[in-house]
Amino acid sequence: MALKYELRIDDSGRVKITDPKLSEELYNKSCMGELEGGELKLRPYEALFLIYNEKAYAVDGKGNPLGFKELLRELLKRDRRAWLKFLIYNDLRRRGFLAREAEGRLIKFAVIDRSKDPKIASYFIYVIPEGEGIEFKDLKEMVEECIRLRKEPIIAIIDKEGNISYYSLSFFKGL
Repeated sequence: MALKYELRIDDSGRVKITDPKLSEELYNKSCMGELEGGELKLRPYEALFLIYNEKAYAVDGKGNPLGFKELLRELLKRDRRAWLKFLIYNDLRRRGFLAREAEGRLIKFAVIDRSKDPKIASYFIYVIPEGEGIEFKDLKEMVEECIRLRKEPIIAIIDKEGNISYYSLSFFKGL
């Protein structure tokens, strides 16, 4: 099977699909990246997802092929958490969810459950690598943010082997 999408990584570390027709097709079909001037600019975890799942191949700025490990190495230079983001994104996509990284100091994904409203995120998933501490006030802020935005808060713990455990959070006021 021929891989359909060519991902190019430029000198600044951005990954994109430059073919306008394929860019629009992937954007509309899978809700990945950002369309800009006929090109589809992908987030590092999206590019890794496409390569890992054999939907695309990658080349550097000179046209030299990059395998998954080489691409990951390049992307880690620009985002040291690219691997963790990829693990969560890959898991969520395989489960049928659409996900996009949300702003914040923690790794956080806004997740759309296609069985509900296909355009509105139902969950915020906060990613915490095993062994990294988190303060109670941060947990409280996560829950309060989700209540304010009407999202279900979920914590994803990634262990050293890359296994992911999901925990739903809730908040109730005093007894």
